[in-house]
Amino acid sequence: MFNHFEIQSTFKNLIMKKQFILIGAALLFSLLFYRQEIGLNFVLFTLLNCLVTYSTTGKTWNRQTWIAASLYVLSALPVLFYANKIVILSNVSCLFYFLGKINEAKASLFVQLLNGLYTSLTSYFHHQYTRYLHRPTAAVNVIHLTKLIGIPLAFLIIFIFLYQAASPDFSTFIQQLDLSFFNFQWAIFTCIGYVVLFNCSDPIAIASITSLDLRRGNNLIQQDLKPQPLIELKREHQLATVLITLLNLLILFFISILVKGLFSSSTLSPSDLSKSVHEGVYALIASILLAIGIILYFFRGNLNFYQKNKVLKKLTLVWILLNVVLILITSFKNAHYIHIHGLTYKRLGVYAYLILAFFGLLFTLIKVVAKKNLWYLTRRNLNLAFILFISSSLVPWDSVITRYNITVAQQTDLAYLLELSPNNIFYLKQHQDQFPPQAQVKIKDIYNRYTKKVATKNWQEYTFHNLKRYQK
Repeated sequence: MFNHFEIQSTFKNLIMKKQFILIGAALLFSLLFYRQEIGLNFVLFTLLNCLVTYSTTGKTWNRQTWIAASLYVLSALPVLFYANKIVILSNVSCLFYFLGKINEAKASLFVQLLNGLYTSLTSYFHHQYTRYLHRPTAAVNVIHLTKLIGIPLAFLIIFIFLYQAASPDFSTFIQQLDLSFFNFQWAIFTCIGYVVLFNCSDPIAIASITSLDLRRGNNLIQQDLKPQPLIELKREHQLATVLITLLNLLILFFISILVKGLFSSSTLSPSDLSKSVHEGVYALIASILLAIGIILYFFRGNLNFYQKNKVLKKLTLVWILLNVVLILITSFKNAHYIHIHGLTYKRLGVYAYLILAFFGLLFTLIKVVAKKNLWYLTRRNLNLAFILFISSSLVPWDSVITRYNITVAQQTDLAYLLELSPNNIFYLKQHQDQFPPQAQVKIKDIYNRYTKKVATKNWQEYTFHNLKRYQK
């Protein structure tokens, strides 16, 4: 049996080991990032953060934790090939997911992300505040501590000024004192690295939200619902049936107009086609969100268990399927527009929304048929959004857009391509003969400036472009 002093000694040794690791990691953090651009250092820090977290959290990693850690590392690799804001935000999101998974593997994804964000911002201060609260009262004397530090420091400064006035030699010595060996900015930067690494090494959770999530299932339980008078339930059922029937008729008419317009879209001018696609997408966003909101309102509670709701459910399913048809039509219009005018991030964003809208309607259909609750819908939609965002960040979109617009699209907007990151400049240089002489001059200028910048990078900033052989 361990006695009290042995346990206390072991605990102190663990704390000292953790502090030693964190201080060493903070120094490496400064070496990697202080006055450096993003590149190889970003990947190395991600690996370092995983190692520090593994060695200091004191929690056993299960299979799900290892998967989350692998995803976190994988999300950093694209920085070596095409560093941009999306990749960095994706990596930070994976870090939140990783920390949330360490804290509570069974929680929902959005709760894990929230806990990861909370940990990243507040863990160090939460830890210090907890230690402050649990200290013996006699050991916490803020007034005495202030006197102990402030009074000697104040008198030391006063006497330095007095001695400077009394002795020219002492004044010369003070003025010539070289403190340049100490870099204050570097020290602050290292402290920031220490706090960041400490936060990751000590994951915490928002207890109230986490416990609520763990208790809440995905199914509607009739016994948990507030009783509703039968007359009110009948009236609500009548209202829902009339409303969704009318909306079905309206959307059928709207789809027929859209289908007819598809055959004449080829005769539209570029500005009219652009207006048609953009306005159609905006209207689709509003209509589908409103459709899902109406369905959630009527199927929020007792109406799910009403014995005469079969017709209403069928009408609702038809309405969902017709909204899916709207998504397909809009996808076709967007594809036609892209084939003419080329890819842009905004047009790719349209596809991202259409995917989210399609699965949002699918999950809503499951919610109605299987009597799921709002918690289920929130979990599924946020899971999908997270997966779509992380997977899309692994694609070099600047290069994809450039290649498509040059080789497939009927029109190439060179000005837009030059506004993208320099990741596409090598491909533009290879195909510069397709552009007017003035455009070729711009491409060569950007190419030369970028290759010179790459050649002067430090090892921390290395990317895949440092390994390329530049063509003169």
